[in-house]
Amino acid sequence: MTFRITTIEDFAKDIAHGLRTRQDAVMAVTGKERKGKTTWSIRFSKALAAELNKSFSIRQNLVYGKEGGLSRIEDKAINPIVDDEGTDNFNKADRWEKWQTDLMKIFTKAGMYYKAYLICMPNFFDFTKYWRDWRFRYWVWIPCRGRAIVFAPSENPFGLDTWNRRENEKLIYRIYKGAADDVNKLLDAVRRSKNYMCEMEFEDLEPELKAEYEAYSYEFKRIKDEKKEATEEKTRERVAIGRAVQLLRAYPRPLRFDWNELADWLGFSDTQIQNFFKQ
Repeated sequence: MTFRITTIEDFAKDIAHGLRTRQDAVMAVTGKERKGKTTWSIRFSKALAAELNKSFSIRQNLVYGKEGGLSRIEDKAINPIVDDEGTDNFNKADRWEKWQTDLMKIFTKAGMYYKAYLICMPNFFDFTKYWRDWRFRYWVWIPCRGRAIVFAPSENPFGLDTWNRRENEKLIYRIYKGAADDVNKLLDAVRRSKNYMCEMEFEDLEPELKAEYEAYSYEFKRIKDEKKEATEEKTRERVAIGRAVQLLRAYPRPLRFDWNELADWLGFSDTQIQNFFKQ
């Protein structure tokens, strides 16, 4: 069986040509944790930026959070864009949230500005059907460190599933069953898919670039954790206020409290409780 081996640089040239002919290039980059999704995305993005005569840096081209892509999508100097934590923004479990609609608008703008937009997420089918069938031109799958497989959707206008999931699932099961640890046999099965396009090898990031990425990623995660903690703290305070209101309604005024007893009941320190009632 024949299959197409390419390089990141040649693939970047193909994508750059599409962007110049007024197409966008929205890609899903998937694979298990620590397989190299971000590594491939950064290497490809550097190559694509060079083809487009654009500058590239970790802090400029990588985005995090719901505001990240929106803040840079209209900047013509920034292309491509890599969403390094797609699970935060594109998971189908959040499909009813308002910001999901806002993200659809972001993608419309990606088409208007002819952007390459890469979204890293472990499982491709955690994206909603809208993203899978209508927005992704390519799906890049990282089966193991150092190798990337590229799929393209079916062009059949009457197809119910542009990625032929059931057909591909049966194909891979038939060839790959009983060889759970044989990556080569898995790749052989994947290459027989109608959606298979090409594959390429890639190396790890240079130490300086890797250190820059890790520092930037850590900074985002620290801020994210701080925001989460602040939100949880406010939630705990609201719960405490609700309990305090219940207590006040249960007893006639004037009330006489044992602060330690009340603090234990509300789950706060007696100082916090006294300050709350003083306010």
